[in-house]
Amino acid sequence: MNAEMVLAGYALAKRFPPDIRYADVLSGLEEFAARNERGLWKTTPTGYVASRKSKTMVFHRKSCMWAGKISPKNLVEFDSRKEALLAGYQPCNRCKP
Repeated sequence: MNAEMVLAGYALAKRFPPDIRYADVLSGLEEFAARNERGLWKTTPTGYVASRKSKTMVFHRKSCMWAGKISPKNLVEFDSRKEALLAGYQPCNRCKP
């Protein structure tokens, strides 16, 4: 059970007594989870993006497939949903920011 939690990235390997019997194994699992961005280690891009040349004035989560298609020279970034809305952009129907 502990190993499963660490491997999934939802627990840290315990490295102090009295439970250090499996410290090496759990540490290895923790490193694997971190390297593969599982659970707590997952890094999700924050903020929102849109295209300056968008005719539809749509903004996206940075993880949206459509966000990845925006040319870097046309990229507009927003720190919050509110900021994007105030700039006149509408939420994407696919990623629903």
